[in-house]
Parts: sequence; C-alpha cells; structure tokens
Amino acid sequence: MALLEDYQNEVCDSCGEQLEASQIGLCDDCQEPKPILARFFIYPYDPDNDPVYVTLKDGESKSFEHSGPTDEGWFSHGETYALNDGVVTMTVGCDGMDCDGRLSSSNSWTCPIADLQSRAGWRNGGQDPTAPKMPSWEPESSSRRDYQAEAAGY
Repeated sequence: MALLEDYQNEVCDSCGEQLEASQIGLCDDCQEPKPILARFFIYPYDPDNDPVYVTLKDGESKSFEHSGPTDEGWFSHGETYALNDGVVTMTVGCDGMDCDGRLSSSNSWTCPIADLQSRAGWRNGGQDPTAPKMPSWEPESSSRRDYQAEAAGY
C-alpha cells in the first residue's frame, strides 16, 4: 500500500506537475521531442553501384557528387537528399557537354518516411528481392536546358 501511495505522489522532476501512472520522471510537456529520422538505401549515380545507407535528421540534407571527362567533353551528376516534416526530397542535377553542345537537367522526387523501404532493390542491372529495399519516389518537378537550342532560337 505504501508503494501505491508513493506513486500517486509522483511529480514531474522539471515543473512539479502531478504525473500519470504511465509517466516516470518528466511530464509530457517537459520531455524533449524525439527527433524525426529517415533511414534508407540509395544507389548514387548508377543502380549497378553498391548501395549507400543514408540517415537524415529533420531539416538535414546530404549530397553526393560525381563528375569527370567523357570522350566528347565532360559531365557532372549531383544528388541531394533532404528531410523536412517527415518527407524526404531527392533532387538530381546533371550537366554536361559533348559534340552537340551543353545540356543540363534537374529533377525532384519526394517520398514519405513510411515509404522509404517499400520497393524492391537492384542488383546486377535488375530488381532483386534480396537487395536492400528502396524508397518509392513520386515525381515532384523536372526541368531541362539545351544551350545549343537556346542559341539557335528554339
């Protein structure tokens, strides 16, 4: 009986508010909110690469970049992953120049945290049920720029 009486007198360590039966130490108002985390696999640049495990906190972003020469010019490829309010946004930018001129593009997709591991992964150029699960991305925006076409007035 003494334990029950002691428990009924439990108060929040921070504000002194009476605690409910399910609470220990701090009331709901005084507890730190749990951070929102997104954890998922990606295949930067190419699905035939090894997967990379990405962890993002709310408001955080991570980028992966790759660039270099080609047989006719140069290329660059960048991917940025950002978590905001429970939704991950993937933005991919590509730029390059070859014998036909310069061409650039930018694309964005979104995926709620709940769908970050809802699609079969890839291995050896195809879907593989034993590979790490992948996000189900939904298209958000897309843009292309053909510098030669612009110069020609198109």
